[in-house]
Amino acid sequence: MKNKLLHWSATLTVAVALSVGIGYLFAWSGPPYNSVCSDPPCPPGGNAPAPINVGSIDQTKTGDVCTTAPNGTGSEKCLSTRSGGINFITPVNAASGSNTANSGAKVDVTYNASGDITAPNVVAVILETSVQSRISPPTAISIRKNASSPYYTANSVLAQGSEDNITVTGQGIFPINSDKTFQYSVAVPSSGAYFWSIKIVGYMY
Repeated sequence: MKNKLLHWSATLTVAVALSVGIGYLFAWSGPPYNSVCSDPPCPPGGNAPAPINVGSIDQTKTGDVCTTAPNGTGSEKCLSTRSGGINFITPVNAASGSNTANSGAKVDVTYNASGDITAPNVVAVILETSVQSRISPPTAISIRKNASSPYYTANSVLAQGSEDNITVTGQGIFPINSDKTFQYSVAVPSSGAYFWSIKIVGYMY
């Protein structure tokens, strides 16, 4: 009789333990689907996304990939491409001049583009420059970020004779100050016909 009681007691104990364990198993649910993946396509069933690996399949990561020196010192280097780019805008006439308008040579004139470009974190402007000349010496436009920066020659035209009428137009990317200012200089002939212009057509951020 005693052995039978022990047998049924052990059986009952095992049954209760199993029922409680199975109850917890079925009551458990995984994390919400969007808590592990918010950028479709997502892995099925709310699984964690695959880690970055050496495979041939393209992978997308919403956060930065950053490293430091092996010993954990030094500045952090990131491979972020989440910010930065180029935007083109409706061309803005920043400056122009001609001999007929009596607006010729300029030396380090500061232009403020904050009224033309309202976007933040602008690091460079895309300028379209045009020069025209009918007589030597050349008509030339030079751009620079500020007085301590080097000159970048935007355009230069050298007419070979009084009957020449040469026009050159081009675009270039030029650094800009944090307050969205840059400087330009224009060299023009002492006589003859000339025309020059600077237009803002875009910016980099």
